Parts: sequence; C-alpha cells; structure tokens
Amino acid sequence: MCDMEDLSQCRLNYDILTLVAPYTSSPTLSTLMRTCRDAYDRYPRYILKDTAHLRDDENVRRFLQFMHVADFRRWLYLRSLHFTFRAIRHPQTAQRLARVLVHATHLERLTFDDSEFILAVDPALPRALAALPSVKHVQLQPGAETQRMLKHIVWSLEAAELWKCAYDPNFDLDLDARPHEERDWTPGLLFKNARKTLTSIATEYWWAEDPAPPSVLYPHVSLLTMNGVKYPNAVAWSAACPNVKRLSIYSDRNEDFRRNPTLELLYHERRRNADFAKQLTAKRWMHLDHYSGSLWDLYLSGIAGQITTIKSERVYVQELFRIPGLFERARPRHLELHVCPDPIAVDVPSLLNWAGMDELETLTLVVPMELQEDDASSPVFEKFMTDIVDGLC
Repeated sequence: MCDMEDLSQCRLNYDILTLVAPYTSSPTLSTLMRTCRDAYDRYPRYILKDTAHLRDDENVRRFLQFMHVADFRRWLYLRSLHFTFRAIRHPQTAQRLARVLVHATHLERLTFDDSEFILAVDPALPRALAALPSVKHVQLQPGAETQRMLKHIVWSLEAAELWKCAYDPNFDLDLDARPHEERDWTPGLLFKNARKTLTSIATEYWWAEDPAPPSVLYPHVSLLTMNGVKYPNAVAWSAACPNVKRLSIYSDRNEDFRRNPTLELLYHERRRNADFAKQLTAKRWMHLDHYSGSLWDLYLSGIAGQITTIKSERVYVQELFRIPGLFERARPRHLELHVCPDPIAVDVPSLLNWAGMDELETLTLVVPMELQEDDASSPVFEKFMTDIVDGLC
C-alpha cells in the first residue's frame, strides 16, 4: 500500500503491468496508459500488435499524434495497417502520413479497401508506401495508381490479395482491347517485382482470363486462390505459377452449369479437353496437395495430375454425377463433399467405384438434413445409411 500523502510513490508493480498486457483489450490498455507512466511507455507495443485501422482524416491525425512520441519509437511496433474506404481525402493528411512512414520499418501487412482512391490523394503517399522495407502481405485493388506504386516496391512480398477486380468497367474487355496501361493490371504483371519472394496469390472477380504473359514466372507461389473468376484458366495460371500445391477455384460458370448441365458440358467440352492436353504435354501441376472449390471448376481446369485432397463445400447432385471422369486423373486420397440440396440421392456405392477412386483413403460426406423425431427409422434414410456402409465395406 502506498502512503496517500505521497501520491508520487503510487506505482503499479512492473510485473503486473507486463503480465496483464497481452490479455487486455486495446481500449483498456489505452485507459491504463493515461493513469500510469510505466504503462504509457510500455503498452503501445501491445496495442500496436493489432491492426491499426485508419478510417478518416481526423482518425489519421489522432493516429499520428499517438505515434509521434519517444523519437518515433512506437512505429517500430506497428505490424499491420488498414486503410478503410475513403480513409484519406485531403492531400495534407496524406503528406503528413507519408513523411513519417519512413519510421515504420517493421510494418508487415498493408490492407486497402479502395487503394485507387487512397493512393491518388497525393503522390507522396504511394512513394512512401513503396519504400517500406518489411511488407510481406498486401491486399488491394487493381488500377493505374496501384500499378504505379507496385512498380517501385522494395517489399519482400509473400502474399498478395487482389480484390474487387471487376469494379472497373474495363475489366469486361478482352486483354488486347484495353488501353496499353490497363494491360499491366493483370495479377501476374502487377506483382512482377515480387516474383522472387511471392508464395501466395489470391484474386476476386478477376474477369480477364490471362494472369500474366508467359515470360513472367512466379516460381515460389504454392497457394493460388481464384474466386468469382470468369473462367478457371488453368493453362495460363499453371504457366505463370508452375509450382502451385494448394489450389482454390470458384468461378461464375457454376450457376450456368446447374441451370443447364447438358448445354454447359457441350459448350465447354472442346476447350476443356484442349486445356487438359496442353497441361499434360507441358507436365504442369502434375501433383497438387490440396484442391478446394467447385467440382465443375475442377473439371473445367483440365488438371492432368494427381490431387491428394479434394474438398468441395457446395456439391449439387447433378454436378457430382453429370461430369464425366471427374476423379479419374485426380486420384484423390482424401475426399470431402458437402452435398445439397438432395443428399439422399447420392449413390455412394457407385461413387466409390468410379475410376480414380482406388487410392481413396478417407471419404467425408457432409449431408445437411433436418430429421424429425421419427425420420431416423424411415425407409429412405435407412437405405441411404445402408448404402454408405455397404459402399465402405
């Protein structure tokens, strides 16, 4: 207990300050910083382990005020910075932030909700961001401002996420029909300065089909995610990223297939078979560790090699049984299927006897059902469970 007549001697024990900090929320830590000198000096490192979210010009001003102490030492603790939608609108704010970013030498993650708007506010900001030495993860959107910044990055980038690609109307155009500058907005060209270090690429709604010219290779990319793409152009992607081991695809073609599977099979069969032949000849993606996504996209990709684990979380019965030779080349060892909307219609014994299923070690079949009290004894459900057991025996 401290003597109330000598408040200058009232101090929280240093061990207590250190022990509680990792388990305390940032608002609570901020409150403690205003009441204890030791906490004021030591707690910023714990607050800044969470992502710093910049929401508007006033928020940026307060953030800079918080960081502008102790010879900019707090910038050494900053690991992740998130620019929310329209976070910076005034050039003066962008310039103030750009001047001090040189101290953010340990910043590893940059996230933009609208990178084109933020980077266009003042040219000083993209220059300062590109010069950061430790950025390893980035999430942004394609466009002229983003492209100009990425041309000058010194980052040892490991993971790149390219989101909201279809927001620009020019992304409906064929690659050759775009202005010359916009041809450089493809995922492969945007990150070419990081091709020696990049290990993961993710795209969302990238409607153009060519990810990169053949001369741009990403030899270390092992994880590739394509969500909402126009078509799973595995030929171009396997040329740009030949060493992918984990692949995830969900394209816009899935809804068309479910509406009219026969027509879609006829429409895409020639291209799919040609893509399969190209990849088999080039011997690309001859062994993947993991595939997640739709089975229709797996078929369209024309992947010629084995896939150890296949996981599909939205499998429709017509998708499962209308696609020819679905697992013949993949030869999965682990298969997880989330079947809807009529899982009881799945013929499990037939599925297990398909070509390519002879190496299967584990089958996980997730079937959503709402069973009433007496449904477990119904003949349909009993037959479904019996077929599963018989197929596994």
